Amino acid sequence: MKRFISAAIAAIISAAVLCSCTGGNGGNSHGSSLPDESSFISILTDKKFKKGFNVRGLGIPIYRDRAEEETFGDMYETGYVFDYGGDATDEPVWDVCQWSSRYAFHDRSITEFISDKPVYTYKNKSKLLSVNTSTGEFTLGLKGSECYVYGDRQVGQEWPHLLISRDIGRSELVKISDKEEIRITLKATLDSYEDHMTVTPHEGIHAAQCMFYLYVANYDKATNNFNDMLWLGMPVFDNRVEYTAEFAKADVDSKESETGKYIYNVASDNYLWEGNNFYKNGEITVGTKASIDFDILPFVKTALEKAQTDGYMQTASYDNLYINGMYIGFELPGTYDIQMTFSDMDIKVL
Repeated sequence: MKRFISAAIAAIISAAVLCSCTGGNGGNSHGSSLPDESSFISILTDKKFKKGFNVRGLGIPIYRDRAEEETFGDMYETGYVFDYGGDATDEPVWDVCQWSSRYAFHDRSITEFISDKPVYTYKNKSKLLSVNTSTGEFTLGLKGSECYVYGDRQVGQEWPHLLISRDIGRSELVKISDKEEIRITLKATLDSYEDHMTVTPHEGIHAAQCMFYLYVANYDKATNNFNDMLWLGMPVFDNRVEYTAEFAKADVDSKESETGKYIYNVASDNYLWEGNNFYKNGEITVGTKASIDFDILPFVKTALEKAQTDGYMQTASYDNLYINGMYIGFELPGTYDIQMTFSDMDIKVL
């Protein structure tokens, strides 16, 4: 199952990032009251990243005719761990994914490790991951300008990713039909953003996004395993629009690493609004912050219904759906540099 999930997240937004461009009106649910915090149970472990990270490989390069310059390690496994110079407390439950980002995190000759306990940082020319193992705050930085070295992205090309992800598995704790709420919490600050496009951006080809996804998988009792899944997404940042619209489409017809799985993204004005996003007066503004506390459960049925209407998840039923993984991070189909710092990330159920 782990390899199935890893293969799928290799291309999750190949449809969503290129099509979810229509903005909403901002802030239609942020005034709702919340249940008592003590009633919720977190489904995440190692939220302070004390166990470190498994490091995934680069996978398919952006420029196939120059593959030898980019490809360093299988996209699923590299055998390399960010163990904080030996300070990690156990085997990692988190992965760091770096697909098509040109400079391999696991290439020690080009990746710098900085230990300033309890803060540990790994960085190279194209990306950065820094974590505070005391607070759970983490920073991701990805430079499209160091990845698109032979020109801006064209139709069909791969694009750079920097994500942290994890599997969650199957237990009654993550069985969706048993839940009254599935609440996503996250605080984020836009540390830096730069546009390095050398051509006029085309919104269907070029973008910079930060996405939060849940893996919603169908459990097949006959085989005692998951047999299908869809992506349930929350756009956190999009450089094309202040608010992204609802989006529902299969991940097909965009690039080689497409997954063929269904994507459903919630409209971001359900949890972002003016003063609580990364824009001021309609412009992306460095230093802005957003805080998300959002019940995504009502959108699971919508996602399943739309998927089945479009011919996907045909053997699935709502009663057999589980949250069996998640990821958060950047995908850059355009030549943009971006860095964000995150804290208080959790998935809590009631």
